[in-house]
Amino acid sequence: MPPPAPELKSIAPRGVWHGLPTRLKLAGANFAGVTNIVFSDSRLRMMTFNVESANEISLRLEAPNNMPPGGYELSVRGPG
Repeated sequence: MPPPAPELKSIAPRGVWHGLPTRLKLAGANFAGVTNIVFSDSRLRMMTFNVESANEISLRLEAPNNMPPGGYELSVRGPG
């Protein structure tokens, strides 16, 4: 039986600064096997991510200066 799929429940803070690296904390469940984080817009650039625990991931990302404000999606990928 495969492990349960990762579940993303919240992201803090809920916004990023354009042109500056921003650190985010992701809260959820089943993060132990996370292998990748995917953004809905390829202009969002992930610099690093670290699985802190089965319930928390920290990541640094950067949005370019010319990226329009708005909602963008993020998904957590792993086995399950």
